[in-house]
Amino acid sequence: MVGAATVDFAYNIDLSYGYFFKDKWQIGFGIGVQGENSDLNLGLGLFTEYNFVDKFKWFPFVGLSTEWVNLEADIGSASSIGLGLGLGLGLGLGLG
Repeated sequence: MVGAATVDFAYNIDLSYGYFFKDKWQIGFGIGVQGENSDLNLGLGLFTEYNFVDKFKWFPFVGLSTEWVNLEADIGSASSIGLGLGLGLGLGLGLG
């Protein structure tokens, strides 16, 4: 068949859960699955965050994280461990 179209298939799912074990301190874990066609990337990580203000809807935070990632692709596979430092602004939803 001349000029047959190829269809790319991509997906990305990231889930995380955090628990406030001490006032303003949160610890948690995350898992992730992403890929495109036959390539697969799996991730598993841990994080901690300190929230500076807890009385407002918006709050600044600083966090540390580590993540293990495994890549399975047509050309081979690889694993790595990453470390992260983050600054951000969070939104409190008042669910707790």
